[in-house]
Amino acid sequence: LLGIALVYLANFILSYRLGWTVASGFKNIIISTLNSQGASVEPVFGSVIFRKQILEQFSIYELFTRNDFGIIVDRVRGTGFELGGFGSSFFAEAYFLGFPLNILMIVVAGLCVGILEYAYNTVVYNKEKSEYSQIILYMTIPNLIYLGRSSVKDFVFKTIATLIIVLSVQIISRTKIWQRIKEKACMYEHK
Repeated sequence: LLGIALVYLANFILSYRLGWTVASGFKNIIISTLNSQGASVEPVFGSVIFRKQILEQFSIYELFTRNDFGIIVDRVRGTGFELGGFGSSFFAEAYFLGFPLNILMIVVAGLCVGILEYAYNTVVYNKEKSEYSQIILYMTIPNLIYLGRSSVKDFVFKTIATLIIVLSVQIISRTKIWQRIKEKACMYEHK
């Protein structure tokens, strides 16, 4: 029941954004929603069927150094979507990496999810000291939600970069220089 309500809500939002009715009636709304899910499956299909051709143009090393895996998949498939195609997919990259590297990436992504779980628990159970955890969640949750359509590399790198920034801010905020800046700011506020 909740799923059907979400499908109706998605159809309403899409109709509002486009300025015209996308689908009406229960059957047409369900079919329209199912038909629009192809973008999640296309990169997986391409990486499974055309893996050898992709390897000729894109190495496994380049998966970590370039951001155009989805474009290469589209090029090999001959879709003509090279300037705005289907993009990447965690599942397509997992298949492309092969079993050993895939297991490694899953472990690293699992550690990042563990960090997010810790941040979430901090926000829920320790609200007074949760500002850093809120930053971590705000910066990384979108990549986790759209993992099927985005790269696991993006999720892992964004989580690590966010942690580095948050830890740097935490370290700076504990220094004597920062304490002096805060004291001076408080003095100016009271004037």
